[in-house]
Amino acid sequence: MDEAKRRFEALQDFAAVGRLYQAQFMDPNWGRYPDRDTCPWDGIALFLWSYGFERQGRRPDYSHAAADVVHELKGQRLPNRPARSRD
Repeated sequence: MDEAKRRFEALQDFAAVGRLYQAQFMDPNWGRYPDRDTCPWDGIALFLWSYGFERQGRRPDYSHAAADVVHELKGQRLPNRPARSRD
């Protein structure tokens, strides 16, 4: 088998693993927060639910509890933050 064909097949295998990962882990989380691009609360909750505490050594349900709190706060007005000066 020539080198180009071997590399192409390896890329196809990686793409298949990527599709499996997306279907198993990403799609369920992203589907839970459909307004993540326009609603800051959904964006924060998606981050907390899927990644925010992943490497903090926390219990697995910690991120879910944090996302639930954000969901409870959803609808409240976020405070305006002053622009940072660029001194």
